[in-house]
Amino acid sequence: MFFNPKDANSYLYLAKIYNQEENQRKEEYNLETTLLIEPDNEEALLMLMKIALEKSNYEKVKDLSGKFVKVCKNLCDENKDIQESLKNIEPENNES
Repeated sequence: MFFNPKDANSYLYLAKIYNQEENQRKEEYNLETTLLIEPDNEEALLMLMKIALEKSNYEKVKDLSGKFVKVCKNLCDENKDIQESLKNIEPENNES
């Protein structure tokens, strides 16, 4: 397999490798690059949401989730799990 710099999947695979190596900075970079090439890549959006959740970046989770809902085909249920996590972690936002 060779690396194609114009193929979103190349960056997605790199992100998964960095995830396994627990190098979040490089994982996030490759996910962002994946989305530059293919903005509706639901797997990359989902992985970025999980990183943002870990970092307690709730605004980013909400933003990515809004995009994810519009593009999801296969992983839609995953977003529901993330939204539940967000509700449990961020109770002050339930008042709005």
